[in-house]
Amino acid sequence: MSERLTPQREAEIDARAGHLYDYSTRHNDDWDVLAGEDVPALLAELAAVRAERDAFRDQRNNVFATNEKLHDKATEAFEARLRAENETRTVKREADALRARVAELENALAAAGRSLSSFIFDSDDPGADALGAQWLYHQAMPQADDPFAQPRAFRSSVFSEAAKTVEEMDGRPTDGEYSREYLNGYSHGLEDAAERLEKRADQAAEGSEAVS
Repeated sequence: MSERLTPQREAEIDARAGHLYDYSTRHNDDWDVLAGEDVPALLAELAAVRAERDAFRDQRNNVFATNEKLHDKATEAFEARLRAENETRTVKREADALRARVAELENALAAAGRSLSSFIFDSDDPGADALGAQWLYHQAMPQADDPFAQPRAFRSSVFSEAAKTVEEMDGRPTDGEYSREYLNGYSHGLEDAAERLEKRADQAAEGSEAVS
């Protein structure tokens, strides 16, 4: 098998074809077509095919290079997405833990606020420290329910129960033991006491009762 053509050998063939063309022209030989037209055409076609081959090879190499770049970018994007997903999960866990901690602290603060309010409500002189602490509590928990609602409701229920007990005491003694005037006064006294206790119950529920 002969060696593959090189640009140098092509130039040599072209030169020999030129000499053959000159010779055949001088001697009026039928080689003039082969030397003057066919061989140069074949060499030109060979050069064109080689140029196309080189162009396709360059295009292929460019495609490979572009594919490698795209692959690298896709890999980087995939790794970045994984990192972002991991960071998102971590942030979500931390946020959930913080929300749970905030809820725990709010519940503890609300319980402390209720205890403080009960102390102030039931105390004749709670002191400036307790009142200042309650003010700070309201600054920290402006959305909290009325801290005195529960102690007021309890105090009101005590007065209401007392009023019912007084009303039930109106079991009149027999007429033979006490005069009618005494019995009427006894009954009116119980009614008056029950009314006063009911009034205190209403005042306690409204918060308008003077704490004594």
